[in-house]
Amino acid sequence: MAFIGCSVVPGISALLTGRCAQELGRVDAVRVCITPGTRHTRGPGSFECLLATVGEPFSIPKDGTKRTILGWSEPKRVELPPQLGFRTVYSVVDIADYFTLVEYFGARTVDFKIGSELYWLNKALAGVREVKRRLALARLGHLIPIFRPVLALAGRFGTSQGAVMVTVSGGQDAFMCRMSLAAYAEKDGQIIPALLPSIAAGTVMDGGLAFKGIVELRRWMAFDRLLAELGARGVSVAAHRGAWQQLPDSARRGTSSSG
Repeated sequence: MAFIGCSVVPGISALLTGRCAQELGRVDAVRVCITPGTRHTRGPGSFECLLATVGEPFSIPKDGTKRTILGWSEPKRVELPPQLGFRTVYSVVDIADYFTLVEYFGARTVDFKIGSELYWLNKALAGVREVKRRLALARLGHLIPIFRPVLALAGRFGTSQGAVMVTVSGGQDAFMCRMSLAAYAEKDGQIIPALLPSIAAGTVMDGGLAFKGIVELRRWMAFDRLLAELGARGVSVAAHRGAWQQLPDSARRGTSSSG
C-alpha cells in the first residue's frame, strides 16, 4: 500500500471533511485553514518555499468553475476554538485539496488559507506581495536574509500553538448548513503535520490495514479512531455548529460510535 498526501493537507483535511459530509449529507463548499505557531524558527528551505508563493497566480474551484487568484491574498478573519481565538488567514498556494475535495466529496468551491498567529506578520507578507506585483519581481529569494531575523524576533512573542480547521457548507433538501471541525494543539502544534504518517506506520506494522495500491485518504481510518489517535498525542478536536464544542473524552478515546 502507498500513502500519498498523508499530512495535514490533503490527509487530515480529507478525514475532517468526510466527517462533516456525513453530518450534512451534501458538500457544496469547503474552506481549509491552517494556522501555525511562530515559536520555532524555520530553516532556509521553509523561507524559500514561503516566499515562492507570495504573489504567484494559481486557480481554485469556485462555484463549479476555475478562478485565478494570487498567493497571499484575500484575507479572511476566522474563528478557531476558544483556546486559539480569531485569526486572519490568506489564500496562499496551490494544493492537492483543490482536486481531492472535489473528487472525493463533489465540492463546487474549495478554499485553502494559512495565517500566522501574529497579525503584523501576515500583513507584512501581504505587503511583500504588493511590492512584488508593482515591481514585477520574478523571485524573492534575496529577501531570505531579511525575513529570517524578523521571524526569529516574532518567535519571542509567539507560541507553539497549531491548528487545522475545515469549514464545510452543504445540506439536504435545499437546506444549507455549515459545520466546522478543528484539530488543534495548545502547545507543540508543529507535530501535527507528522501525525498521520506516524499513525499509518503504526497501523501497517500492527496489521490493521489491508489496502493495496494508493490508499484513499478519506477512507482508511474511521473518525473515532482519528479522534483517539490525535488525543493520545496531545491534539484536541472541536466541532462548531453555532458554537464551539470540544468532542468528549469518550469519543476521543474511541469508545463512542457517534464521535
